[in-house]
Amino acid sequence: MRPIVTITCEQCLAVYRKPLAELCQRGMRNLHLEVRHQSLSKNENLFQEGEPPRNVYILQTGLLKLFRDVEPGHQATVRLVHPGELFGYTSLLSDEPYSLSAESLAPSELCVFSAAAFFKAMESDPTFTRSLLQRTAKELRATRLDLLLRAEHDATSKIASHLIELAGHPDPLAPNSHGIRITRTALGDLSGSAQETVSRVLGKLESAGLIERKGRSIHVTDREGLRHLAAQRRTTGANAEATAAV
Repeated sequence: MRPIVTITCEQCLAVYRKPLAELCQRGMRNLHLEVRHQSLSKNENLFQEGEPPRNVYILQTGLLKLFRDVEPGHQATVRLVHPGELFGYTSLLSDEPYSLSAESLAPSELCVFSAAAFFKAMESDPTFTRSLLQRTAKELRATRLDLLLRAEHDATSKIASHLIELAGHPDPLAPNSHGIRITRTALGDLSGSAQETVSRVLGKLESAGLIERKGRSIHVTDREGLRHLAAQRRTTGANAEATAAV
């Protein structure tokens, strides 16, 4: 297991990403005493579906999944949380229990804001609030696109699409590496595929020279080729894009 690295507020990836930049750079002076850091080991639960929301989180390092238990022994991964992302705030805004559970897929470090600190930031900083609304709208659009992706693509194109997305988020503990650390189970949950299907597709992609597997990491060796494979299986891409944009 890799060691967990603690990152200061000045070094945190979040400060370079909107709307987190507004929260960290404009609001940290007032909120600093209300922020704490939390460490998670691999496969450790952060919060569970049905729990009342108490905090908002920024992932500094590592990787988390947001999922729902759909039946005994089976989970449906809704999305992955990458370093620099803010999450857990939609339940606070809607004043409802968490609709998903969160679990770490790798040793992770998080910046934790209490509900009071988060609402204080929204009330005192209109720029942050506006950026947060923009982010929420983009996440909603991405969710719609993902639903259409699952409905219109076969397993190969769905897995290729998720590998492209994952490759766009370098590991902060190894920023010069292009390796993707994700289990077959998690990749299967994301794409709605069985582990056997994931193994078969990864073997096919590797044989085609699009990826290379090194230990537990997946390296994308031909991003454009992978992107082409993901796109060519789309049945109604234009209609999907138009629908998701509404």
